[in-house]
Amino acid sequence: MINISKFLKSYAVYVLLIFTPIAVILELLHVGYVTLFVITAIALIPLVKLIGDSTEHLSTHYGSTLGSLINVTFGNAAEIILL
Repeated sequence: MINISKFLKSYAVYVLLIFTPIAVILELLHVGYVTLFVITAIALIPLVKLIGDSTEHLSTHYGSTLGSLINVTFGNAAEIILL
């Protein structure tokens, strides 16, 4: 059975994907750096969720040892992107 509340929470995060093309358009229009930073930071939220969901799925498939290694490797991707 599908957990509706979990689906709705995930869907709310994925709605933020609309900020990704908006960030590209704003970059082409040469808007201010602060505005562009805020929009791209919002656009990263669903992408980080996708990375987290992917590593969780891989860890269930490959086991806890390799899953932990994958999680450690890709868990800090958002921080590395922001730097």
